[in-house]
Amino acid sequence: MFNTALFPQSALRGPARKNVDLTLSKNFKINECWSTELRGEFFNLINHANCDIPGHTLGNADFGMIAAAEPARTVQVAASCFEGERLNHRVEGAGLPRWLE
Repeated sequence: MFNTALFPQSALRGPARKNVDLTLSKNFKINECWSTELRGEFFNLINHANCDIPGHTLGNADFGMIAAAEPARTVQVAASCFEGERLNHRVEGAGLPRWLE
């Protein structure tokens, strides 16, 4: 008999995953002392259904069936106000340069 429980979960293959995340932000200077930031974050922007791996226990009712998926598109919007100058420290590392706030 072939026992699939001996394989780690990562050895099983499921449907392809497609994920696009996007962050948009804009800083506005209100006056000499005050500034604000408007920020929008979009997770799974294209709203593609990313399915989990199929059931892998031989003999179970869910064997070979996909029973779950990742969450759909998520959107977060935030606004922040700052008094005085913001601390902008450039950070170099993996990926593109970022700013610590």
